Amino acid sequence: MKTINKNLAKKLIPLVNKVSDNDPIHSSLKQALFIYFDYGYETTYELYTLMYELIEIIKEKDLGVYDGNELALDHSDGIMYMYGPSAERLFNGIKSTLEKVDFMKGAKANMRFGPLEGGKNEITVQIK
Repeated sequence: MKTINKNLAKKLIPLVNKVSDNDPIHSSLKQALFIYFDYGYETTYELYTLMYELIEIIKEKDLGVYDGNELALDHSDGIMYMYGPSAERLFNGIKSTLEKVDFMKGAKANMRFGPLEGGKNEITVQIK
């Protein structure tokens, strides 16, 4: 992934922690799943189609919440943000859906366990 995504994520971590501590929705969702992907489509149709599918799966399986996404202005790449009580369970619950989507091939799924700052308790896997 591009460096800008990592830098942006580092800047967002303190903000996410601050919101999570005071937000009843996020207060019990101490683990995170960030998916960094290359996009390249002209429209956002493919991204939003996947987003709505993930929201339904996460809700049906009670895995946590889909908190949003960011897409570069030129649509070159993006990040999806999800939170839940178990980042690993969240990833495993949506993995097969991600693997069916062309722009998710080669994407990086970063699972963070415990506090978001520090990055010591995290695993990154590539989506096939």
